Amino acid sequence: QNKFHPQFTLDQHQMGSRGARIFVPPFEDPWEPGIDPALIASNNMIGTYMGQYLTSRGLKGVEWKNRYDAWTPARAYYHYHGGVRILTEVASANFADEIDIPFDSLNVDYQRVRWNFPMPWEGGKWTFKEIVNYHYTSSMSALLAGADLREQLLAGMATSQKRSIQPGEDSPFAFIVPDNQTDPPTATKLLQVLEMADVEIEQASTSFSVAGKKYGEGSHVIRFAQPAGRFAKTVLERQDYPKIFMYEGGPLDPPYDVTAHTLPLLMNVDVDFVYEPFSVNLNKVDEIQFSKGSVKDGSNTVAWLLDPRVDHSYSAAVELANHGLTRAMERFTAGGTVWPAGTFVLERRSSDEMTGGMAGLVKDIASRFHIDITGVENFPNVSLKPVTTPKVAIYQSYSPSMPEGWFRWVLDEHKIPYDILHYNDINDDGLSNYSVLFLPPGGGSPKMMVEGQTNMENPTPPAYAHGIGEEGVDALDKFVQSGGILYTWSGAWRFLEQYMNVGVKAVNDGLDRTEFNIPGSLLRVNVDTSHPIGFGLTDETAIFFRRDSAWPADMGGANVIASYPPDELLLSGWIQGEDVLVNQAAMVEIPRGKGRMIMTGFYPEYRGQAHQTYKMMFNAIFYAGN
Repeated sequence: QNKFHPQFTLDQHQMGSRGARIFVPPFEDPWEPGIDPALIASNNMIGTYMGQYLTSRGLKGVEWKNRYDAWTPARAYYHYHGGVRILTEVASANFADEIDIPFDSLNVDYQRVRWNFPMPWEGGKWTFKEIVNYHYTSSMSALLAGADLREQLLAGMATSQKRSIQPGEDSPFAFIVPDNQTDPPTATKLLQVLEMADVEIEQASTSFSVAGKKYGEGSHVIRFAQPAGRFAKTVLERQDYPKIFMYEGGPLDPPYDVTAHTLPLLMNVDVDFVYEPFSVNLNKVDEIQFSKGSVKDGSNTVAWLLDPRVDHSYSAAVELANHGLTRAMERFTAGGTVWPAGTFVLERRSSDEMTGGMAGLVKDIASRFHIDITGVENFPNVSLKPVTTPKVAIYQSYSPSMPEGWFRWVLDEHKIPYDILHYNDINDDGLSNYSVLFLPPGGGSPKMMVEGQTNMENPTPPAYAHGIGEEGVDALDKFVQSGGILYTWSGAWRFLEQYMNVGVKAVNDGLDRTEFNIPGSLLRVNVDTSHPIGFGLTDETAIFFRRDSAWPADMGGANVIASYPPDELLLSGWIQGEDVLVNQAAMVEIPRGKGRMIMTGFYPEYRGQAHQTYKMMFNAIFYAGN
């Protein structure tokens, strides 16, 4: 919980070197619609104070109201809790080394006076000392703004909080999270996100109906009229980032960064917005906790079933892999329920009828992973494939990759074991112990992965500068040919294109930003849920696309796992050039020898938020070897 609630927070960043020396607010449009007007005005007032302070003391190259917006709560959490976020971005050097920047090498807009850039920097040496000076002076100006403007700022912040508990007529009354979710543990995680953000959550003690829809006992209710109600609404609703034109008749002004943050879509959790007041017996929730999990079986149980739509089922599968666990390769009916393809099946051994050991293990697994496991007394004749113990490796470049770090975090959270491989591990011996290798985006170009870091102006210590070499490329090819899976996502597919003889071009390659631009939005894809990589997903799934790629749907020799529909691709955020993606492939499998390469043209692990598409990575782990 957030015990300390600052009135405003100074968030210090660093940016590129060829523009302003420092950015301070006001922010560029648009502001996210959930932010109270008084806080927008407070932010503008503090930022203007800081800009005037810096400029009057001779610090050149100060800029405001350009590039950086105030759209997402991922960057501006405070704006939804009665506070103000002040962002500063200071120009970078070469880490701590100085750089020389001639005036004529600055971006052209920074070679002239503008209303929001009143005193250009004349160029020259840019040093670590200058960076510290700009950060220090801007910090002092922020403190002085808080002292000099204290009364006005506190009044505006108090007003914003009063308006939070007295919302307007068109506002929702409440948000309901039904008790009957497809993936109950993930629904609990969504509620925990709200709880961590000081959102007040209540739980129904009886079943009830609202607007003709029935809700079960245990459903959660979040009233909009509360101090953190705007935060709840912002992360639960679909975003509609406005189309702003640079000038009348001109091109669209593209967003600075991510435009969508709709958690129900990212996590596949049902949440209903209710606009009419209703009455039901509600109890305040002191702490959101996972359910205990359950096993529904009897003395005649012949098999236990784990739902592949539940992320925690994959955690359980890791522990059950050595106990005869299998996966159904097709949809089937058992115990009066239709089970999707990919359902995990644990058949009861004859010896277990005597010892009960398997039944005890299943109950322990259900309890620890908070899942419901169903026992059936009759199991149909369906195609089953054995689940083997995962042998997972992740390639880690010495040039850091954020998606690689997030993916490790996801695996850690789900207790799926893995090993990290570096360039000197990519050889026949090093790969022989693994069934799947994940190749993350970032971490340098494909050329750098193979040849190493060759930038002599910024030399890297030799131990960290090498690449995998042509021998490593050959080892990867043998790894796949022998039955391994090489899994790429986002821009990592370029390695397959350039070094693994995958003859394909992205349909959006070479397009200008005015023709195609998606800086971070949720898009709709159609998933082949009969394919082992698509097991457990919905036929229509929300994916997070951020300056990524798509490929022709008719790729020769490839199997399309997910594709874009013919229309209405945008679920949340902003899109330019939607027609480029229509009916094209979003995720493909390329068989080679006994193995396969997977190209995923988006971020299935996106910053630990895209719980629904985690399964596209988890499934690759259990697909390997089959």
